[in-house]
Amino acid sequence: EKVRSYLQDIVLNTQESAQAGILDGLEVVYVDKVDARQSLRPYTTLGARFPAHCTATGRALLAYQPDSVITKLIRKGLRRYTDRTIVDGAKLREELARVRAQGFAINRGEWREDIGGIAVPVRDRTGAVIGALGVTIPLTRFPKGIVPPMVKTVLKAAENLSRQLGYLGEQRPSAIKKASVESLRR
Repeated sequence: EKVRSYLQDIVLNTQESAQAGILDGLEVVYVDKVDARQSLRPYTTLGARFPAHCTATGRALLAYQPDSVITKLIRKGLRRYTDRTIVDGAKLREELARVRAQGFAINRGEWREDIGGIAVPVRDRTGAVIGALGVTIPLTRFPKGIVPPMVKTVLKAAENLSRQLGYLGEQRPSAIKKASVESLRR
């Protein structure tokens, strides 16, 4: 119930489908979603499992996991889904560090060739990352270069949900204000 209104706000402000996900083992499970009215939109099924290493929602969650979880994922093997999928452990660690510095994750065709996404972690009152809110976008409509409007929309929703869950700290790292064009282009 709490999540649904934030997903609706994301859809209203981006005109793209939004979802809430949690990490279950080494995979993302979508626990709620709101579809956009666009005729061309990605389809996700509630309860479906997605690879965490190559989805925005997954990386928004993985970035805040203990190193032992990341090591386990890398040892298991990073499966390639498209030519853009990160399959090198060191590169995944770099990407997760970027997610922590920026406060959000971006995926451009790394799991599905023609789909991208933006996701932001959601924190509970202790500051622990317990889920993520994200937007899923066909690459034909995915913003080029810097994507501040969509990133800001998802960040705001995740911040507000985190606050409703009792989180009082800063959700948005100061790095977001200084993030370079290059770091946001990935």
